[in-house]
Amino acid sequence: ITSGTGATLNLKVERGGKEVPVTITTATTLVEPVQQKMLSAKVGYLRVLQFNGKATTAFEQALKGMQGQATKGIVIDLRQNPGGVISDNIDVNGFQSAKTLLANLVGTVNTQLERKPNVREPLSIGGNVPGLKVPYVVLVDRGTSNIAEFVASALHDTHKSKIVGGRTFGDPVLQLLTFFKNGTGAELTNAHLLTSAGTQWTNGIQPDINAGDNALEQAVSVLGG
Repeated sequence: ITSGTGATLNLKVERGGKEVPVTITTATTLVEPVQQKMLSAKVGYLRVLQFNGKATTAFEQALKGMQGQATKGIVIDLRQNPGGVISDNIDVNGFQSAKTLLANLVGTVNTQLERKPNVREPLSIGGNVPGLKVPYVVLVDRGTSNIAEFVASALHDTHKSKIVGGRTFGDPVLQLLTFFKNGTGAELTNAHLLTSAGTQWTNGIQPDINAGDNALEQAVSVLGG
C-alpha cells in the first residue's frame, strides 16, 4: 500500500469468513499537521495533528502570530494526534517537535523517562524563549497517544493547564526510528515516558473535564472567552 503513487494493487479482504477482492490505486495524501485561528478577540486555537519537523515550523509561526492577541489564553488541540517517533532525521523527529512546542509554550519543563525498568532519568526541556505568559487548555480524546499524551501531561503538571475531552489512548512507549543503508527502517522501543509528576499513563490520561462534541466550547469557557 505504501509502494508509491499510481500503482494498482489487487487485495483480498476477509469478511465474515469470505474473501472479498478489492482493487486500490496508491496515492500520496498530504495532511497539514497544524491548524490555527482566533476563536475570539482574545482566545487563540492551535491544533497539532502530528509531531514532525513540518509541524514545528508551522506551530512556531502560529504562536508568533497569536502573541499579543490571545491574551485570555490558547486552546491546544491534541485530539486524534498519534504522537511521533525519535529519529536522526529532523523532518520526522516527532519527539524533538513535541519538546519544541513545550519550550515555546512554557519555557522550561522538567519531566522523567525510563530507559531501564524502574530506573528513572530526569528529562529537562528548555528553549531560548521563556514561553508565552498566557493560560492554556488542552483538548484530548481516545486518539491522543504517545508523545501527544506527553505534551498534554507536561502542560497539565507544569503549567496547571486544564485537560478537556476524553481519556487518552495510553501509549507511553518512546520509539526510535532507525534507517538502514538500503533505505528501509525499523522502530525500536527506546524508553518509557512519564508525566512530570512521575506517574505512568499506560491506561491513558483522564481529563479534568469530561466532554464530547462540546469539548471546544468547554475549553473556551474555562479560559473565560
